[in-house]
Amino acid sequence: MSVTSCTAANEIGKRGRGRPKTQGDSQRREAIIDTARNTFIELGYQGTTTDIVAQRCQISKQTLYRLFPSKAELFVAIVANHRQFMLELPRRRARPSTGRMVSQQCLRRYSWSISATSANGNVMRSSIS
Repeated sequence: MSVTSCTAANEIGKRGRGRPKTQGDSQRREAIIDTARNTFIELGYQGTTTDIVAQRCQISKQTLYRLFPSKAELFVAIVANHRQFMLELPRRRARPSTGRMVSQQCLRRYSWSISATSANGNVMRSSIS
């Protein structure tokens, strides 16, 4: 069956191959990131496996790897999600004498803690404490 005939079959109401999706990829990605973040906090980087994350998310490893090709990419997505959250926080000015933004100081400290932490698996723990 050609691509155009598959598309035409889907347009007239026939279901495509595989199990129908219960939620979209973006919703699933957010749920995985949230669960994985909690797992990394609980178990550390080395203690967290894709098996554990998939089990806690109640998804197959195939689905997890389709959305996040590696454990490292999943971790990067968690950090990017947290960074975006931090950037969206309201900004308050420090005392006029300093002239610096409080949130910018917090972001610098957070960025430094991420970059200064060794790759031994304690990245999330050191950035939170």
